[in-house]
Amino acid sequence: MEEKEQKKLRLRLTIGNKILGGFSILIVLFIFVVVLIFLKGNAIDSVIKSSNENYRPSQEAIKEFKLLVTRSKMLVTNWVYLQTNQEDKEALKQLQKTDYPAVYDKLSKLMPLWEAEEQRRAMDTVFLKFDTLINIQKESIMAPLQSFENYEDPITKLLAEDVIESQIIPRTSDLIRRLDHLDKQQALITAASNDEVIDSIASLKTFTVVLGVGIILIAIVSAIFLMRAITRPVNFLKNVVVKLGRGELVEDKQANVSNDEIGEMAVAMDNLVTGLKSTSLFAENIGNGNYQMEFQPLSEHDVLGNALINMRDNLAKVAEDDKKRNWATEGQAKFGEILRTNNTDLNKLADEIIGNLVKYLKANQGALYIVDDAAADEETTMSMKACYAWDKKKYLNHKIHRGEGRAGPARPPGAPRYIEGRPQAQINNSPGPPTLGG
Repeated sequence: MEEKEQKKLRLRLTIGNKILGGFSILIVLFIFVVVLIFLKGNAIDSVIKSSNENYRPSQEAIKEFKLLVTRSKMLVTNWVYLQTNQEDKEALKQLQKTDYPAVYDKLSKLMPLWEAEEQRRAMDTVFLKFDTLINIQKESIMAPLQSFENYEDPITKLLAEDVIESQIIPRTSDLIRRLDHLDKQQALITAASNDEVIDSIASLKTFTVVLGVGIILIAIVSAIFLMRAITRPVNFLKNVVVKLGRGELVEDKQANVSNDEIGEMAVAMDNLVTGLKSTSLFAENIGNGNYQMEFQPLSEHDVLGNALINMRDNLAKVAEDDKKRNWATEGQAKFGEILRTNNTDLNKLADEIIGNLVKYLKANQGALYIVDDAAADEETTMSMKACYAWDKKKYLNHKIHRGEGRAGPARPPGAPRYIEGRPQAQINNSPGPPTLGG
């Protein structure tokens, strides 16, 4: 039994626990949504970061490298065919000394971030081939063609032109082809990154909408549950209290009593209604004069119930006192009337008195003795004047001395004598009608 009570207490869901549970579920879901959105956001940030720090800069650097290769071919060609174009010659020197190292450094920093090893090897090959091309430019074109006399030498210029046709242009075309292939691969990676960002954003939107709808549905279900668990029982109790306030005793009960404070209130209200019904029945019996009905108060602090018990006891005592007083008053009136109507015949008076006295006292028998007249020196005796037993008058002649039998020890005049629980009539020694004791 104790285990059941303990289990019931453990499983008891109070109103506070229900509200706390509902809000806890919403808080957990909210935290879950925030965490998932945070993770999704981090994934999107990672993709965007990779795109901004790797994919796009790599594609731009490859395009820049491709443009640099194309410019180097144009500038070295101009070096051979445009003797006086000093500006292009300085541009070629700057390309080899400054521009190419800058592009090389940029791509060298980006290459470790590339996912495909094949791309890194392809770019290393491009660097080697371009370095070879620069060496060819320097050794076969730029170094031989320095002065006006070099340009006037047909063999030197012819060799330089041959290098352009046989070395520079084919190697440049091969480099551009390789860079185009790397550019296309990087463009695909960049496009895939963009698509991943777009898909992630769309997925985040869908995920947010779904979770938002789910949270709203859970909130609605929780609200309905709380409404059914709290609002309906409270309204039921409110109606009961309103009816009790009008003095009505409610007959219907709540079908399902929850195991929380409202359930305790419902049980207490049911006990109150039952107690009020019992109290009402008890008060009705008191009003009808039934003071013997048992009544159990709701508790030792039941003010109304204890007050009704005190009222019952007081009314019962008052009724008992009234009964005794009415009995005495009625008896006095009855025997006063007997004394008034039978004061001329002592024998008849004695018969009337003893007969009515036995009946009034609901005794089974009785006798009336009168003290005999005697001289001062004679012993006092008492003679039976009347006798009544078992609803009949008895004709007995009996005289006793003081101290004899049951009537002998009679007290002096004025003091009643009770023998074996039955009142004994006593006669005054003075002349006149006898007085009754007891």
